[in-house]
Amino acid sequence: MAVAEEGLTPPPMPKFTLDRRASDNPYFHPDFHGALSAALTYLEQTHGPETVCAYLRRFTRVYYAPLREALRERGLAALEEHFRSIYAREGGEVEIVCTADSLVIRVRAV
Repeated sequence: MAVAEEGLTPPPMPKFTLDRRASDNPYFHPDFHGALSAALTYLEQTHGPETVCAYLRRFTRVYYAPLREALRERGLAALEEHFRSIYAREGGEVEIVCTADSLVIRVRAV
């Protein structure tokens, strides 16, 4: 159910500034992140924060549909695999412990 349909007004969206260089992270793409930020700002200013929330809800449902299906089929092992892949790709130092009913992720702060 959309926020507007529930009669709620979402709070203004905070704006964060990320100061990084491409060399800080091989998977950091400033053009993509800048364009996405500009698009979300445009949506908020033109159509309101409800539209941004609705867009992000729809996007994440589609983007994470394969992961949601894997969770239904394989349980937490699918989520463990997902996070291991992300941290390996981005070079994060992480310890992941997965059991039948829990998934614990410890990320080393740098």
